[in-house]
Amino acid sequence: MVIILLIFAAVSLPLVLKIAFALLFTTLLFINVYVKCFEYEYAGECISIKKFHPLKSGKAVPPFVEFPKKYLKDYQLRNSLISHDLIFALDTDRRKNFKLKIKISGFEAGQISTVTDSLERIKKNNTYDR
Repeated sequence: MVIILLIFAAVSLPLVLKIAFALLFTTLLFINVYVKCFEYEYAGECISIKKFHPLKSGKAVPPFVEFPKKYLKDYQLRNSLISHDLIFALDTDRRKNFKLKIKISGFEAGQISTVTDSLERIKKNNTYDR
């Protein structure tokens, strides 16, 4: 409904305002569809990763993926222009060398370093336990 009103309002406006409305609409659509928050939690024996939209608050967010730390065999962080890919190699009871790929974005270098340091400690502890 609001979109239709914006389109009708934009018909009689100058070209510059039409372009401004189009850019605003595209930006809002991008934020609504593609922007996700990423939460990494390592507490005790489990690694938990949650993904949720930043504008949806107040609700408990279930984990996107959760697995025991003993399953972590290796990990890899691939950088791209917009986001990062965090790839886990897991050895579970059912599958060996199971790959799990998660896209993450919006992290600063210090935050990425904290996550990778934590995963590196877990990986080293798992190597000693095997």
